[in-house]
Amino acid sequence: MEDTVKDIVTSLPLPDSTARRLQADVILLRQETASLRRDVVDLAVDTHEIRETLKEQSATLQRHDTMLTEHGRMLKEHGETLKEHGETLREHGQTLKEHSRDLAEIKATLRDHGEVLRELATTLKVVVTKLDER
Repeated sequence: MEDTVKDIVTSLPLPDSTARRLQADVILLRQETASLRRDVVDLAVDTHEIRETLKEQSATLQRHDTMLTEHGRMLKEHGETLKEHGETLREHGQTLKEHSRDLAEIKATLRDHGEVLRELATTLKVVVTKLDER
């Protein structure tokens, strides 16, 4: 019986105002569907652009990571070299101190020798003068 009532109700013609309202709703739904389709296409385009941007940024980050790793390795090498240079400089400083002490000793020796030579020169003058007097 239910099917019979349903068949009777659906076979009845709709009033004009209801038909116009339904037609307006259908037009509105078609417009909304078209707008949604455009939005979906725009979203797909945006998603593609975002994926391309992410791919480029990922490649850039990968290059930067490689560069940073290389720079880190270079800094480590430079650090080791600087450490070696520091040790060499300390050794050279120690050598310079030793040479400075040696030079001070040599200077003192030369000063002593100078005094001895002056004394010998004075003695020689006296000897030459006495020889000349004879």
